[in-house]
Amino acid sequence: YAALAWYDRIALLHLGVKHISWLFVSVCSFTTYALSHNIGASVFSGAMVRYRAYSSKGLDAAQVAILVALCSFTFFLGTILLGGLVLVFEPHQLQRLDGLLPAALTNVETSRLLGLGLLAMVALYVIGSILRFKPRQFGKFRLEYPRPEITARQMIAAPMELLGAAGIIYFALPAEGNPGFFVVLAVFLASFSAGLVSNAPGGLGVFELVFIKAMPALAKSKVLAALLVFRLFYLLIPLAIALVVVILFERQRLMETMRDEKTGRLSRRPTKKSAGRTGALFRSLRPGSPEGSGAVLLDPRRPQAGEAMLVDRHLPAQEFVDCQRIAAAGVFQRQQAAAHRGHHLGLSPDDPSLCRGRRQIGDGQRTAVRSDHIFDPWAISIGH
Repeated sequence: YAALAWYDRIALLHLGVKHISWLFVSVCSFTTYALSHNIGASVFSGAMVRYRAYSSKGLDAAQVAILVALCSFTFFLGTILLGGLVLVFEPHQLQRLDGLLPAALTNVETSRLLGLGLLAMVALYVIGSILRFKPRQFGKFRLEYPRPEITARQMIAAPMELLGAAGIIYFALPAEGNPGFFVVLAVFLASFSAGLVSNAPGGLGVFELVFIKAMPALAKSKVLAALLVFRLFYLLIPLAIALVVVILFERQRLMETMRDEKTGRLSRRPTKKSAGRTGALFRSLRPGSPEGSGAVLLDPRRPQAGEAMLVDRHLPAQEFVDCQRIAAAGVFQRQQAAAHRGHHLGLSPDDPSLCRGRRQIGDGQRTAVRSDHIFDPWAISIGH
């Protein structure tokens, strides 16, 4: 699983992504492979898990698709490399699958030629990476050679994962009658590949059938016991850990979403001070309609006639007093000409909005003018 985490790291380096920590990559890779190996259809199931994780780090769908493709290709590259080596040095190992494979493939000479062909494909890939060959187009599939340092990492990481997985079965088999690591590796490559192609969850049934068939010298019960140990360490224990990781990850994402929504609601809520200063409701006048019709909340930043918007600060033109109803107050442009132009707001001198809570002073009358009349915010706000 450490080598599998390296798969993801190699793909991220190919994409030029370096801001994601090794810890996150390792946990994501471990969870992805633990789930996909048990669910089956590893390419698609792994893609969903990776997209859920890496999208939280800023990767888009196209980048995740390239990452998934390169990880799958790295595994494919390691299988071809080890399979070619096995068929070149131990071509008779395919005879263990006599009856499951065509007779032409189980022939020793054919097996060796097949192994050489597999190694030639790997060599061509490495040479293309070093010499920077042009990308190859195979239908809708476009093969672009990665940088040599990426290819070198692939050539190390891919065999490591397969060697480690085959090592579990090798050490779980009894010492008596154990055919050796090279044979176990060859059988493991064939069995594991067959399980992946079948898309069965964990290759269940297919993996065991091929492995038991290829180990005729050992008792079936002993081979099956070794395969159960392999499933325990390679599939079941990682699956249990992966489920815990998924639950914790989704819980964290849910808490972040709820916190963001709560913060957004609080930021949109008006304060008591601003609500008391500007008032909660103003009414606009529509042409030809009586005063006070059409309730509108004014937004000082984007005033729109006929829309309900919340006022939480001073308007740019004038400051309004709480609970005062002002018609066409500096924000709205009146479509009909006002009868009186003597005031900034286009209000007549005897308008109720100006006279509310005040008494008018007639010609020749005397009255006391106090300081609060002069410095009253209402007087300052709508003064000439």
